[in-house]
Amino acid sequence: MALRKFIAGTIEEAFARIERELGGDAIILDTRTFLTECEPGVAPAEQVEVWVQEPDTPTARDDAPGAVAPDIVSDDLSRLHARVQAVHAQLDTLAQRLDWLGAESSALSGDFAMSVAEGLARNLTFSSVLPDAPARVALIGPSGVGKTTCLARLAYRALREGGTIGVISADTVRIGAREQIATLCEHGNIPLEIVYHPADVDGALRRLDGSALTLLDTPGINPRQPEDGAWLVELLAAFDPAQVHLVQPASVSAPALRDTLQTYARFTPDHLLISKMDEAAYLVDLLPVIARSGLALSYFGMSSAVAEAPVPAASERLAQALRLT
Repeated sequence: MALRKFIAGTIEEAFARIERELGGDAIILDTRTFLTECEPGVAPAEQVEVWVQEPDTPTARDDAPGAVAPDIVSDDLSRLHARVQAVHAQLDTLAQRLDWLGAESSALSGDFAMSVAEGLARNLTFSSVLPDAPARVALIGPSGVGKTTCLARLAYRALREGGTIGVISADTVRIGAREQIATLCEHGNIPLEIVYHPADVDGALRRLDGSALTLLDTPGINPRQPEDGAWLVELLAAFDPAQVHLVQPASVSAPALRDTLQTYARFTPDHLLISKMDEAAYLVDLLPVIARSGLALSYFGMSSAVAEAPVPAASERLAQALRLT
């Protein structure tokens, strides 16, 4: 059994070469798509590799009517299977390209990297529209990402737009957390409810009945701890939010963001709120990770000033921020 390997730029080119050189009786054994090795700053090229079994001898076509030979059916099924494999391989290559952009963006020339990043930014999902009143929105995320500050900014923004706001805080473990949220709510004359257990949420919601927007501030937990994760799941179920915004700082690294998205997926966030945009260092590296997450970008926290409201996320603002990092 003689085997041959064909390498081409696309699966169609590879099959055309096989047909031209070996005829239609060659049997496709395996296909894969890969990226060629390249120097830093040069985009890798996609190649398709196909292994085939050469036909033993040329066969004459039998034009007489009759039953289709089993080996012909088997060959056709092999070719169909190979094409399906090739499609899956090409999808894997697209994912590899996104990873490559995140890993190699710092090595690209400035203008080229920026054009690639801005093109990707224009294809992200943006949604800063809060649900219709009465609405419930929860903010989740690790400790120190700015959830409480972002929540206060969203509340102040809604107040300026004429809405009635209520806040529920379950962040009772962090030192100074209750004092911080109490001060922020007092500054805006916003009703505040502190809850210590998921069972307390129902009563808090009843006392805040009539608020057009109710915001839930959650504690930073370790999702890998089963008890912490189960507690937050129960808390969110009791609050029953229309939207869950995962808060992440712009200064986070791409691997750390990827890890957070994976560990917080069990809490079913549907939006990503980027805080501390003024501290962004390698914002371009985050774009492939955000694109693959499927989350809609909701708001950008542009500075550490509480009085400065978060701005609605938009491709133009993101492109502008990319040029400043």
